[in-house]
Amino acid sequence: MPNLISMFAGDDRQLVYTLKDQAGAVVDLTGGSISWRAVVSGTDTAVITKTSPSGGVVLTTPTSGICTVTLDPADTSSLNGTYELDGKFTDSGSNVYTFEDDGIRIR
Repeated sequence: MPNLISMFAGDDRQLVYTLKDQAGAVVDLTGGSISWRAVVSGTDTAVITKTSPSGGVVLTTPTSGICTVTLDPADTSSLNGTYELDGKFTDSGSNVYTFEDDGIRIR
């Protein structure tokens, strides 16, 4: 994971994503939903989960494919290590787009 996000446990953090399809075109998020998680590296064990519309993920600028995941102090206060990040956007037609980040190091 060469481009890790780095943060201290117990800090606030906003992670901003721009979703694109396989062709590189921006995905319109209007009318869809997102589920996002941080998992222990190399496993499927989620340590943080967030969802839209009211669970920590905001469709910031839906027509531009931009969403924001907000990490609150309580989300990371007991974490220490490196975690993988991924999310799934489901549009109004039930099409799923998976997005991910290189990971996050919390210390």
